[in-house]
Amino acid sequence: MSEIDSGERRTLSSSQTFFVKFIGPALLVPAAAYVLFLTLRIGARLQVVFPNPMMLPWLALIGAFGFNIWWSFVLKRVAVDGNSIYISDYSREVALPLSAIVDVRENRWLKLHPVTIEFDRDTPWGTTIRFMPKLRFFALNWMSHPVVSELRELADYARAGRRASLGIET
Repeated sequence: MSEIDSGERRTLSSSQTFFVKFIGPALLVPAAAYVLFLTLRIGARLQVVFPNPMMLPWLALIGAFGFNIWWSFVLKRVAVDGNSIYISDYSREVALPLSAIVDVRENRWLKLHPVTIEFDRDTPWGTTIRFMPKLRFFALNWMSHPVVSELRELADYARAGRRASLGIET
């Protein structure tokens, strides 16, 4: 039996997704609050009117923390079997047919290579989801992650099978 026809469920997202999604932000939020507290306390001691130019790097750091928290919460856990893609945010899981995948793309600029999947229908999280594929420590950054081509092939195979079952020639 080929890998595409296999009914075995395989997880495509990284096992570090839970840490990046929950543990990291849980540590960053108190750290950002503490940095803001220290900055305001030092500013009050110096009797400096807000906004102080010395606070700009701290505010940029807090903005980066906020972006990190937002980015981590959009990550999903993704698994596939022979016919479906399973998407989970750790509280609920949705199964969609592989033929619902419209596009698969990645961000090669980041070492994590976050993968974005676009669907032809709404999910509880919108028409696109993002996940972090399994890490490749010794791969070059500009090389595409193999999970991207795998998902594209699975989606193409599922769409071709659906067209064949409908009697439509490809």
